[in-house]
Parts: sequence; structure tokens; C-alpha cells
Amino acid sequence: MDKTKIQYILNKIGPDTGQYKFIVSELYEHFSKKNLKLLEVGADSRVIKDLIPKNITYHSLDFGKDHTYSFNLDNGRFPIKDEV
Repeated sequence: MDKTKIQYILNKIGPDTGQYKFIVSELYEHFSKKNLKLLEVGADSRVIKDLIPKNITYHSLDFGKDHTYSFNLDNGRFPIKDEV
């Protein structure tokens, strides 16, 4: 993807969520051709879900019904199976 298109996507990230600019930029520059899965831990409002490349399957982990994995990390460690 060319730099102009990446910059257009980065401009959609608001000033209160600027911490996502680096990761979204890196995903487009280095991982836009591989099929990958991304798990956003502590996803809250899932800011990057609609900003990442289409080849990346997005999953979220946070407490609440609208997340792929609903779990309150304050209550302990999330159980992750080996080889996932």
C-alpha cells in the first residue's frame, strides 16, 4: 500500500487514540500481504478494528458482551491454549 493511503488511514485516528498510529502503520507497511490474526487485549472500544488491513482477522479481549473474548483481566490470567 502506498504511503498516501496509509497516511489517509492514520488521519482517521483521533488525538485521544494516537497510541494506535504506530501499530496501524506497521501493520500496513509490513504485514498487509499475509493472512494474520490479531488479538487486541484490553480492547474497550475496538478503535483499530476498522483501520487494520483486510487480510488481518481482528479479535478483541475485554470484559463485556461485544468482544470476541469476554474476560476481566483484573480477575486473573486469561487461559490460553498452547499452539493457538
